[in-house]
Amino acid sequence: MPKRKPGRKKNKPITEKDLIYMQAKALTGSEREAKKIANISLKVDPEKNNPAVKESMKDYKRFMDRKFIEQADMVANELLELVMNAKSETAKLGAIKDWLDRAGLAPVSKTETTTREIGTGSQVAIDLIHRLNKLDNKKGGE
Repeated sequence: MPKRKPGRKKNKPITEKDLIYMQAKALTGSEREAKKIANISLKVDPEKNNPAVKESMKDYKRFMDRKFIEQADMVANELLELVMNAKSETAKLGAIKDWLDRAGLAPVSKTETTTREIGTGSQVAIDLIHRLNKLDNKKGGE
């Protein structure tokens, strides 16, 4: 058997923990959660330590994406069925909102911003204004 050159890493096999990690990461999307589920130290990076895990992770993500896309039509049909035949108005409304959201017609999320005027009548505010004016005068005089 030929000797390996110094510094060349051995190809590590994928362990059971690595498989659990890959599945958990694909399902949760969280590296931290996946490490907890697979009982791997948070300091260890399975994808960095083992190139086979990194490649397998890519393959697993492609597999899950394909699986999701294959079932998307069925889910869309179920959602449409709910929209058309739901007995509960709440279920029907939820299905319609989901349908519109998936079609890219979700309502725009708005954030309300308010501004407040600082009253200058209080003694604290007056003192603060005087101090700020003194700072401006010092900077202007330099």
